[in-house]
Amino acid sequence: MRAGAAFAAALLGGLVLTALFSSIPLSGGQALTMFGVVDRVDYATAAWQALALTATGPVTLWGLITIALLVTRNGWSARSASRYGDPVCFYAMTHYKLHYACVSCRVSFKRHADLQREHLCPNCSQPLLCAGHDFAPPPRRDVRSWSVVAAVLGEGLRYEGLSVCGCGKEPKYRPRTRAELRIRRAVAARDGLSLSEALSRPDPLTSPAD
Repeated sequence: MRAGAAFAAALLGGLVLTALFSSIPLSGGQALTMFGVVDRVDYATAAWQALALTATGPVTLWGLITIALLVTRNGWSARSASRYGDPVCFYAMTHYKLHYACVSCRVSFKRHADLQREHLCPNCSQPLLCAGHDFAPPPRRDVRSWSVVAAVLGEGLRYEGLSVCGCGKEPKYRPRTRAELRIRRAVAARDGLSLSEALSRPDPLTSPAD
């Protein structure tokens, strides 16, 4: 079961049980419950009353805790709106970490963007290149794939799957193999395009506007 479904089930169960076992004492030996105003029934002995309170107390507390979790859960409203099709600017609401890569050491790290200082590779102390929110680093032993990554990042491109503000899916094409990189370099040289534009084309022979 997904975490969202489990949370919804816990919330619903807590609300129902809280409503069932909660009552507000009124004057005249009556109480207000979800069923209306009812006569309060006294327990035969103090032992039975203690047992009932012991059983219903944790249930009521569980309901209140699930309500509190619903109110304080991070991004609940944003995820709910996104699920039902409403545009939500995820990147404006939450500062997500970015992927930073060192193509020389063939490693990547997730760091918060910091305009005051540059992130350095812990292995070679060289500046890391920002690879975007959705960079999937190749295995370190895959030298060929890392050479393609180096070409992409060297042109100032990033690996992004959402729009700039994060409110819609706009996956950006990036070459993954050396063959895809070679043909786009050839097209850029032949047609006088910038390499960054050629690397952004899913079809190297067709402009994205066409």
